[in-house]
Amino acid sequence: MLETILLVSTFTIGNITEEGIANKVCGEMSKGDFVIFDSNGGIVDEFLELGNCIYEKGVNSIIIKARSAAAYAASAADKTCYYQDSEVGYHTPHHLIDKTVVELSVGQLREHHAKVSKYLNHWGIDFQTIVNINYSAMMTHPTLMFTLKGDDIKSMVKKSARCEDVIGGGN
Repeated sequence: MLETILLVSTFTIGNITEEGIANKVCGEMSKGDFVIFDSNGGIVDEFLELGNCIYEKGVNSIIIKARSAAAYAASAADKTCYYQDSEVGYHTPHHLIDKTVVELSVGQLREHHAKVSKYLNHWGIDFQTIVNINYSAMMTHPTLMFTLKGDDIKSMVKKSARCEDVIGGGN
């Protein structure tokens, strides 16, 4: 009997608070690899670049926690699995200056949502889901989090299933 062994890499993505991290991680990724999201977020542009890499290279994801900017990148994966206690969360973007939340201007918010929408569209996210993601972010104060858990995550990602159903075990 011939057995097939599939060798892939797994990358755990936490908070990204430094520029250039997405490019470093992207350089190591290959088609079929897995990204495990366990992140409260970080720099939006870094997560958008990471999401672009995930999409372009056909990387799959496992969501433990993808909040704030990390939630955008989690939408880019070709296939996603999540656990019943996994979380995806959105809120209004903001700057953090000396640990103080500084809200963006209306113009900056428009620019942000237009940019995010462009990436989500490129990654194959349908129009209604893009609207839902942007609305969830716009309507949630920067210091709060609109959180989806378990099966509710399905509405924000492509080709998804519970990890327990496809790889077994719990988290």
